[in-house]
Amino acid sequence: MTHPAKQSDFALLNRVADAINACHGKCALALVSLHNMVSLAKTMDLEAQADLRDIFAASCQSVLRPGDALILAGNGRLILVLDNLIDIHHVHLAGMKLARTFMSPIQLNTHPTELNVFSGIVYLARQISKVHSPTQVLDLAESALHAAIEFDDAQSVGENFHFQVKTLEPADRVDEHWRINQSLDSALKEHAIYLDYQPKIDLNNGELKGAEALIRWRHGGEILSPLSFASALQPELMWNLTQFCFRAVLRDAADCAETLPIALDLDRSCLDAPDLLHFFKREVNFWGIEPQRLLFEISAGTGTLNDAPRRRALFELHQLGFGISIDDVSAGLTSLQQLSAVPAEEIKISGEISGHIEDNPELSRICQEIINYAKQHGIRVVGQNIEDANTLTTLAALGCKLGQGFYLGAPTTMTRLSTLIKLAS
Repeated sequence: MTHPAKQSDFALLNRVADAINACHGKCALALVSLHNMVSLAKTMDLEAQADLRDIFAASCQSVLRPGDALILAGNGRLILVLDNLIDIHHVHLAGMKLARTFMSPIQLNTHPTELNVFSGIVYLARQISKVHSPTQVLDLAESALHAAIEFDDAQSVGENFHFQVKTLEPADRVDEHWRINQSLDSALKEHAIYLDYQPKIDLNNGELKGAEALIRWRHGGEILSPLSFASALQPELMWNLTQFCFRAVLRDAADCAETLPIALDLDRSCLDAPDLLHFFKREVNFWGIEPQRLLFEISAGTGTLNDAPRRRALFELHQLGFGISIDDVSAGLTSLQQLSAVPAEEIKISGEISGHIEDNPELSRICQEIINYAKQHGIRVVGQNIEDANTLTTLAALGCKLGQGFYLGAPTTMTRLSTLIKLAS
């Protein structure tokens, strides 16, 4: 049998991608195979073979609901995309519903004919489908199909249908990610997302030199930071969140009398947004804020520095006047040579290093190397996770000019930050 993901028919992959991306809820992809198609065809004329294929497709079609999709894959195979599923148990119920349509022989040319049908089903929430390609999804469906054929007692209903369900990630994680996406989407509409600002302080004289916008989510009586939810977000929702927060930064910057530089995290997936440059340019023009006041922080450990299209997007943002800051710089994540490929005004030493350099010669050596690189290239360097006086003193002695951490200043509102500016002046 021909693997659908390995056919030269790219139109098939595009149809699969379109069907998955059109889903509004949790979904699943089922690769359904009429396993005894070849043996049956040997006893039939061409008209009967066509009737067999039509009956097989119609039987599958009969179990679909509005919003589901059926795609012909050839060679006695169909692909079903099932939308609006509740959880993985609902996937199994869908498989059993499909099974019931093949439990009895069909009538073909007045003769009862047994259809031996197997299926490999991949359960995926919509945000997972955005991360993985159609080929990856079909590869896993193929694996599940072969497992069902080889171990037909793993999941079976009746005598003639066998299926197995797999997930791209653990099912509980898929469900949790789905809940996070649904909840955050509602939170954006209900304005349950807000920003705090952590000061960036001059380590030599204590002056306020900037601030980093930190996303906060009021959820279920708790205040959540991005560490607890950002990795679960599908790219589309991450871009919506970034747009929401960027507008909030501009509103706060407009209310602040001082031209304080403000940084905001920019997830690597946002660099793929088709309206990236247009959106940021339009918003700063609308609010009358100079782009130079705003920095986008990109994590050094995400592979962005090695991705040519995303590097190009950073250069284009820089050409518009926005600053670029490379976050979480450390020896294990990226080489200093890679940093030269990005137009960065600022690099931030990973908090796992700068926050633990006291009495650790190896971490001190790494910090010194990063600081020396920054000096040679005229780049600001920021030490993170400064939680005590000894860490501050050690970083300052190494030549680090700026720092962040609770010892220097806890995250606060822009109103309170503006008050600190006025008191300092």
